[in-house]
Amino acid sequence: MSTLSDKFVSFWELEEASGTRVDAVVATGNDLTDNNTVGQAVGKVGFAADFENDNSEYLSHANNTSLQTGDIDYSFNFWVNAESFPGQYCSLIIRDASSQREYIIFYDSVAARFTFSVFTAGVTQNNLTLSTFGALPLSTWVNINLWHDTAAGTINGSVNNGATDSILTAGPLQAAATAQFRIGSWEFFSDNRWDGLIDQVGFAKALLTTDEKTFLYNEGNGRSWAEIEAGITVATPAIAPNGGTFFAPQLVTLSDTTPNSSIYYTTDGSMPDDTDTLYTVPFLLSVDTTVKAIAYAPAMVTSAVATAVFDFEAASDINAGGRFVIRRRRKR
Repeated sequence: MSTLSDKFVSFWELEEASGTRVDAVVATGNDLTDNNTVGQAVGKVGFAADFENDNSEYLSHANNTSLQTGDIDYSFNFWVNAESFPGQYCSLIIRDASSQREYIIFYDSVAARFTFSVFTAGVTQNNLTLSTFGALPLSTWVNINLWHDTAAGTINGSVNNGATDSILTAGPLQAAATAQFRIGSWEFFSDNRWDGLIDQVGFAKALLTTDEKTFLYNEGNGRSWAEIEAGITVATPAIAPNGGTFFAPQLVTLSDTTPNSSIYYTTDGSMPDDTDTLYTVPFLLSVDTTVKAIAYAPAMVTSAVATAVFDFEAASDINAGGRFVIRRRRKR
């Protein structure tokens, strides 16, 4: 299992036509109860849960310690598609009841912005408005990333893996509460419901890296749980020049497109790992050599191995007949 999948406390793919929505994180098993028959529609990945405001539909789970937050690092990543805006506050994901308040994620149809609210000591509400993205068009899938960073004392969010909006909270978040976990409805204000689709809801008690959020967004295509479990693979290193036959020494450069990656290589044809030479600067080759390179990056699956074979030839002077004679150098 990859480090990314390990971060998720729960992940709901919301594939079911109706009834209980199964938590893909089997160890946690926070299956969601269907209230008033939440439907199904074509989702961002496979199928999605389809919430009808007129029927007061929502999904829920009773309070437990795995779903509680308090003043810890935590993150949400999910997809939404609005069919209408039935009221000002269109509830998405919420743990908030009278005197038991943790967070509220909703779309404010009057301000035309997503909002992420948390509560600090004394039940002070701290509201982050995702202003950068702007208004949500109807019938359009968007990806939402939200997180609380304890060390920075901030709540943060982005839409479609874009620029981050952030605010400082008024202090540490209040202790874990006992409210229900809900998708599509607000326990405190039950008439503030979502009307539309929600898909691929992930909850982590950790901060997701930039690479992980980019992987989940997947250029607007989302990710299945199976893909998340398989993990993010570091790009295969590039070797330049990529081998061949040469008549002069060659300066070899290694590179990788994955941010924060480290490349290790060998020049004896053996399979490299992170105990081999760490690439820092280009290196010179002048004899027959097989270069192999591999890349590592934090919280990602190790890359495939790149291989390049360098073959060096020796050239003579032009002979009496005016032809350029090439002698093959003996293998060492």
